[in-house]
Amino acid sequence: MDVTTCAMCSSPISRGDQFCPRCGAKISLIEAPGTAAAGATPGSPPAGSSRGKSIAERLADLSSEPKNELAALALTGLGGALALISFFLPWANDIGLAIGTMGSQPQAGAWAFDTPAGWPLFLITLLLMAGVVAGDKAQELMPVLAPTIRRLTEVVAPLALGSGLLGVALMYVTLPWGHGVGPTVLAVGACLLIAGSMTALFFPSAPKADDRP
Repeated sequence: MDVTTCAMCSSPISRGDQFCPRCGAKISLIEAPGTAAAGATPGSPPAGSSRGKSIAERLADLSSEPKNELAALALTGLGGALALISFFLPWANDIGLAIGTMGSQPQAGAWAFDTPAGWPLFLITLLLMAGVVAGDKAQELMPVLAPTIRRLTEVVAPLALGSGLLGVALMYVTLPWGHGVGPTVLAVGACLLIAGSMTALFFPSAPKADDRP
């Protein structure tokens, strides 16, 4: 079996491994500086890099990822997208009542940005989802912290965001005077975010960083 060493911790790894069995760093992100894959030409992107690849090649790389990792990614991505979309949908009911709008009556079916919590919630959601999306790039820039970054972006951030948004959505869906469609979509997105984080937590695609052979 073709064996090499991890550029981060010097542990032996096989060419087919996607993660180092000792430090947990992603193999495609830790290729030692100055080394190139067989057949590579000087100046070409390193193995595992998305630079210079077509969309079809990137999709092929994505399809080769473990199924549990793809499931977590899909759940988190869809949940985040629905959460962001929900802010542009009606939150107030047919007579313009919503949480925090008693003093400043909005129009019937007003969207989230007409409520006091609309903009803060939208910005928090946008920032956390941007952090989740930038997780792979952060692992590439800081491979030593790759296991920690992966845990933060795949488990902690989606779980914290989903739990907070679900709490807000539940306040709306339990209102006695009704609500718009926005909180319902937000609740669905929040549940998907939580499901994605639980998938990444209980079905990890790599050994924990503190595991030792």
